[in-house]
Amino acid sequence: MKGGRRGSEGLDEFVERLDGRVRAVLEALRARVQKLDGVTEGIKYDGMAGEWTPAAYAGSRQIYHVHIKDGMHGVMTVTPDEAPAFLAASLPGAIKPAIMQGRARARTWLSVPLRSARDVTAFMKMVTIKHRLLREHASPRRRAQRAAPRVDRALLARSLRAGG
Repeated sequence: MKGGRRGSEGLDEFVERLDGRVRAVLEALRARVQKLDGVTEGIKYDGMAGEWTPAAYAGSRQIYHVHIKDGMHGVMTVTPDEAPAFLAASLPGAIKPAIMQGRARARTWLSVPLRSARDVTAFMKMVTIKHRLLREHASPRRRAQRAAPRVDRALLARSLRAGG
């Protein structure tokens, strides 16, 4: 299922296969994200990038996903309605100009390098804002935790063996 949301099953296996530095940074991010109320984690296949990406969700809505290939970076969207909350926050240098440029679009895609614990701290500011906005705007029905879909373990294993 290209681009589809996957459950957390298989995420730990995926993380265990990463090299030491990348794994340590991703585990630092996950440890902080897991402290947020109502967040679930998963892994999804990004067909455009051709890779599996760890992701975090508030209910059924994605907060972010992480690309590993070509330098690890966290990716999230910001809608015009969400932009003021991000612009009012203390965020890394290039983030605010990117949000300002994208305000006329339905959403702005933000990509933040994740090379160190310092990068995780900066990205977590954004994650916290997005999490709060999604929780504030979610209806009670959407806030209810849904069971995470099952991951096709055979597909994930083949993909990991093939380097994807």
